[in-house]
Amino acid sequence: MAELLAAKGWLAAGSVSAQLRDALPDGYYVIPEPTVRGYPLDAIVVGPQAIFVLHLRDWAGDVIAVRRGPWRERANGGPEIAHPNPTDEAREATTVVREFLKDEFPRLSPPIRNYLVLTNPSVRLVAMGMGEPIAMTPDTIADAIASTGPADDGALADDELRQSLAIAIRERKLTTNQRAKKPFVFRSGDLLASGTTVWTFRAAVKHMDRHPEDGMYHLRNGTLAEWLASEGADDLAALAREVMRQRASDDRMALESFLLATGLVRRPRLIAKPALVNCGYVLSGEHAYRTLRLTKGGRGFLFGSLQPSHNWIRVEPRDFSGSPTRVMVSVNTESLPIDRVRSGGEIRVTSSASTVPIEIPVRVRVMGMPSRVNRFFVRPLAGLIVGGAIGGGLGHLLGSWGAFSAPWVTGVFGWGAGALGTAILIGLFWALLGAFRGFMQPLAWPVSYAVWRWLLRTIGWMAALALLAAVAMWVLSWAYPPAGGAISDAMRFTAIMVAPAFAVLPAVMGEIRSSRAETSTTTAPEERPRRRPLVTVVVCVALLFVLALSLRIFRPTIETVDVEASTATAQEWTEKGWVQLETGLNDLIDRVMLRLYDRRAPSGG
Repeated sequence: MAELLAAKGWLAAGSVSAQLRDALPDGYYVIPEPTVRGYPLDAIVVGPQAIFVLHLRDWAGDVIAVRRGPWRERANGGPEIAHPNPTDEAREATTVVREFLKDEFPRLSPPIRNYLVLTNPSVRLVAMGMGEPIAMTPDTIADAIASTGPADDGALADDELRQSLAIAIRERKLTTNQRAKKPFVFRSGDLLASGTTVWTFRAAVKHMDRHPEDGMYHLRNGTLAEWLASEGADDLAALAREVMRQRASDDRMALESFLLATGLVRRPRLIAKPALVNCGYVLSGEHAYRTLRLTKGGRGFLFGSLQPSHNWIRVEPRDFSGSPTRVMVSVNTESLPIDRVRSGGEIRVTSSASTVPIEIPVRVRVMGMPSRVNRFFVRPLAGLIVGGAIGGGLGHLLGSWGAFSAPWVTGVFGWGAGALGTAILIGLFWALLGAFRGFMQPLAWPVSYAVWRWLLRTIGWMAALALLAAVAMWVLSWAYPPAGGAISDAMRFTAIMVAPAFAVLPAVMGEIRSSRAETSTTTAPEERPRRRPLVTVVVCVALLFVLALSLRIFRPTIETVDVEASTATAQEWTEKGWVQLETGLNDLIDRVMLRLYDRRAPSGG
């Protein structure tokens, strides 16, 4: 049985629409007496093959059909009655339905069939084969519709689409681009007008999207709903009242709900940073905290709510509106098992950005408390070994390239000469800082994870310091040629190659600071002050070592520089530049004075 979508209450039993409902199979939708773009029609049937427009006529007796001009009805030998040619009406109805589809379903272009249904049993059509509309009787119209072949493109094959189309035909008396009987005037005006006047619903939506204050004002005072109701758009008027009832506490949310329900605006985009809430490693029984930032992309107003998928995940606040919004995500590990794999959950975000909830993953790895041997021996030892190996290898490489002078290493430290002494010196420096990093490692972090993070940060600092030294040498030579000329190629090479040897210091300090920021487990406040003096002492000692080492490295090169010659060259270059600057300024002042006071100068406006 077909589905009947009556627009004006109950239908009388035995009507053509009621007969079609009983005779047609499932998947057909019958809409009696719809008004499409202000044009009243007798009935429309939406089927899998096409849209069928029915023109009902209660003519009696003989009906004389002609190709052009009015048709004539002659009942019981009485006078003839002229009627408008149904062909013209069918053509006009097809045009109206096409315009409706263009407004409401722009991607849909199904076939449209017109049928003339002669409801009087005594009628007799004198001429046949006149084309559309095809003449039928109430007894044959259902079979004619059901036997129609399928459309070539299958435009109406989807039952949900047919249902949506049928409901739209029944309810949407005012389409998006249809000119209204009277315009609607918004309170704010254009550039030269006292108010913005719109004639179509699309123009009204566009104005409210650009000027939300206007939309909220007219939704709140009910004038927009009254205008829509006066134009026959009862569905839109009801929508305007419903959103104000549901969102009475927030006019902006009500406006966005109304605009989205029209289907004429794009939804805002929800941007979650981070896209995955990774709480990292957390000791069992402790809490982890992360900040989730929700921002809007594109047009519109972003609002919604958040719902965790598990009770060990909590979010605050639960509801949000506007952009950006900071959400505190907390994870309670008391109910989670200590495992080698991460525990996972989601935060479901129901918002104006989508019709279905958006899930933001939450991950955490629950760890057991490390032993004292692990904390005070294994971790520092791992840092010492890794740091010593890297520093020793780097020192050996620098010593082999001649970046260090062997005699001062031998004379001062007595550790041997060349590459061996350099390897010992740099390796010891790296090993001590590596051990310190292992001692400061967060309790929940495994050794492998902490060492891998530190290595990546160290490599980044090595590359950055080498590049910085190279850029400094180039800038010095370009900006101040006397100083740049005094620096030998050996000194430049030494500065560039030695810079990575000091990368361990900022890498260790940066890793300790980063680990404290990322470790969001609850920490007893009394534990923090005892570590800060230790970090300060280590940093100061390391900086003094770097300063002393730098002076020792560059001392032989600096001693080879002819200070007096370099000073004279610098003074000469400075004086020459000053003279050029002074001459240029004097010339500029002379030209300005000549322009202002010389009467022979051409006047300009």
